[in-house]
Amino acid sequence: MNNYQPEMSLTFQQILCDTKKLVGRLSEYENTADNLTTEFQSVCDQIDSMRQYQEEVDILNAVAKQPPREQLIADIQQDTRHLREIQAENRELRNALEDHQNALELIMSKYRQQTAALMKNCKTDLSSLHNARYANIISSQAEKINEMAAIMRVAASMDEENELKYKENYTKLKAENDVLRELLKISKQYGSINSESIKDIITDAPKVMKVAALLDEDNELKYKDNNSENKDIDYDKCDISTIKRKSRILDN
Repeated sequence: MNNYQPEMSLTFQQILCDTKKLVGRLSEYENTADNLTTEFQSVCDQIDSMRQYQEEVDILNAVAKQPPREQLIADIQQDTRHLREIQAENRELRNALEDHQNALELIMSKYRQQTAALMKNCKTDLSSLHNARYANIISSQAEKINEMAAIMRVAASMDEENELKYKENYTKLKAENDVLRELLKISKQYGSINSESIKDIITDAPKVMKVAALLDEDNELKYKDNNSENKDIDYDKCDISTIKRKSRILDN
């Protein structure tokens, strides 16, 4: 009987310990269940948010008439593959270009060697060739310069002749004008002029110059005879009749 009581007390204590352990585990399970419930609620909220976002994206795509995101992703992937193909082609082209450059450098080196060998064999005097070429150019330029100088001399002589003719005509016309003005002045002063006389004087302007020369000669003769101090023409004593008489003498 005494041996049975300790066994009973031990069993009861073990049951209490197991019960406490079970209670602790139950509390842990409850906490875990609460955490799982909270996480599940959060996941549900995220799912709702994602569903709402997808609906909004679909609405925006429908409004903007844009392809869906899956199609955009497929297009991007296709472009990426095409870009990779282009990059691979570029690498191949770069390698081919390098090979071509190497071959071209080899060919040019051989060409330079052959050119140097030919130059040594020929030994052409390049300086004499250049000098002859430049001499021909200089001679042709000198001929052109001489031709231009001759043309300029001819043009200058023609300009001088034209200028001399112009000066001669100008001097002649100026002298005729001066004589006519003086004759008109004398005629108006003494009243020995009319419209017909004016027309005759203007028409016979070249003869008037010769008449003036004759009057100068007469005046010089009078000066020698009378020892007069006046060497100018005495136009005050001349009239239209005297001028006409001198003109008739010249005509005869």
